[in-house]
Amino acid sequence: MLNSVMYTLFVLFNILQSVFSTDLDPLGYIAYCPCMGRFGNQADHFLGALGFAKGLNRTLVLPAWVEYRYGEHRSIQIPFDTYFKVEPLKEYHKVITMEEFMKEVAPYEWPEDKRVSFCYMPRGDGSGCNAKEGNPFGPFWDTYSVNFVSSEFYGPLHYDFYQTDMAKQWKQKYPPEKWPVLAFTGCCQEMKLMNYMHSLLLTTAMNYLEHSSYKGTKLAI
Repeated sequence: MLNSVMYTLFVLFNILQSVFSTDLDPLGYIAYCPCMGRFGNQADHFLGALGFAKGLNRTLVLPAWVEYRYGEHRSIQIPFDTYFKVEPLKEYHKVITMEEFMKEVAPYEWPEDKRVSFCYMPRGDGSGCNAKEGNPFGPFWDTYSVNFVSSEFYGPLHYDFYQTDMAKQWKQKYPPEKWPVLAFTGCCQEMKLMNYMHSLLLTTAMNYLEHSSYKGTKLAI
């Protein structure tokens, strides 16, 4: 009996320690599947998602890069930090890798019975988002053992934050207290948003060259 009580207390202590050691964002998270095109399109969507997350002041969950291998029938997911450093991104906005999110955050902020997929309107066959229908949608979420319990249509909201009060509308409709995680079947293809992020990237790169020891050289972006 005593051993059983001690074991229960030990397990409870470890759970509480894990919860309190995890730095949860009270303003919420944005997750998405980069499931449109190959690397170039995925990079565009990443920039759009980063701008979207910053506009809502939510932490962006950095998804794996989706790759297609010859002879493979399902896409391969490559962790974001395989190709890019995460720490420099944190100087611009709050980010977390998908792997860390699923391990440290999802058990508390996104339990299995609360996983809702977001889309503008019904997608594919049926009346829901069908977030795992097709390749790479299914393989992407399967990599993290994610299944969705329902769908949420966010239309007519959109991603253009920079000339409208759209951020305010998103926050009013989806407050983080009720919706701690917004998980999209695809995210942020709004052209104005991506153009803004492209301009920001170019300005940052030019400023870097202007004030670095590489002044006068060329930089490929």
